[in-house]
Amino acid sequence: MIRGLYTAGTGMITQRKRLDVTVNNMANVETTGFKQDKLLVKSFAEILISRSDDAGYENVGSVNNGVHVDEVFTDFVQGALEQTDRLTDFAIQGEGFFAVNTPEGVRYTRDGSFQTDENMQLVTGSGYPVLGMNGEPIYLTSVEFYVDLIQLTNFTNPEYVRKVGDNLYEGLEGAEPVMAGGKIRRGFLEGSNVDLVRQMTDMIEITRAFETNQKIASIIDESLGLAVKDIGRV
Repeated sequence: MIRGLYTAGTGMITQRKRLDVTVNNMANVETTGFKQDKLLVKSFAEILISRSDDAGYENVGSVNNGVHVDEVFTDFVQGALEQTDRLTDFAIQGEGFFAVNTPEGVRYTRDGSFQTDENMQLVTGSGYPVLGMNGEPIYLTSVEFYVDLIQLTNFTNPEYVRKVGDNLYEGLEGAEPVMAGGKIRRGFLEGSNVDLVRQMTDMIEITRAFETNQKIASIIDESLGLAVKDIGRV
């Protein structure tokens, strides 16, 4: 009975985390270059087995101890390209990231809705300079600007790339930066890759699953209460 309460509890925790991710995805459905997050859910037993360093482990059966969020990862599937004809809008068709210089160091983004500052320097909406092939800021001194001057970076191990807010990414240790094979389209923007219908469907499923686990936990709690009362009468 206690195991059932634990299973229901882990189920509610997992659904809450799924809800957080889904809500964030839906909130960014119109964010340029946004990449949706997904959850990898496993049973507690599967997580223990996959992360065990004990080569002598032997499976002697299975006990359901609930599910847990094993990983939250970013889905880098290409978003749809929208033509804007703005000279400071750029979209990446294929793999790669724009490199920008921030106070915390070089960060990466798929959001190419750039602009120019008072010095005609190409910057992001937050004012971060966009870096060129030479690692230096880019200046638009004339309309004859070649997109080949923009640095395009990819990573050999995208699983080591994480979001850091403001639609930016950073490469963790193990994420080796390499030249990207994508193509830059001027006068275009990449839309979010969030499927709103799918996210709404997921939200309904999450709500129902949470309510089911909540009811199970309530029933078990009532049963435990009755058991304690009965023992008290003996």
